[in-house]
Amino acid sequence: MMSRPGVVETADDGTGGPGNSSNLTRTFPVTFQQGATTAENMGISLGDAQFVCQDDSICTYAPAHGAAAGSDFTAFNGKTIAGTWRLCVGDAEVGDVGTIDRVTLTIGN
Repeated sequence: MMSRPGVVETADDGTGGPGNSSNLTRTFPVTFQQGATTAENMGISLGDAQFVCQDDSICTYAPAHGAAAGSDFTAFNGKTIAGTWRLCVGDAEVGDVGTIDRVTLTIGN
């Protein structure tokens, strides 16, 4: 859905310098939706101690896969929804810790 907001990547391999250092919090969840502002800009106006959605009031983003393989959500049009869905998360910033509290997948028309 997104890859390293705030940095233009030549490869999706964890190199190329830091991206945005803002934070996420479960009390202000982020939603991904086709047609919203690009996830590449997530937290772009925030500092290290600020939170996406809570401090900038932008809570909905469109997919931005960066240099990784992929497309946007239209790539799923016409596909069957049955099967196993996988969410992969990574954070290479030293000192960042956290947990994923909940993931919800809503498929609509």
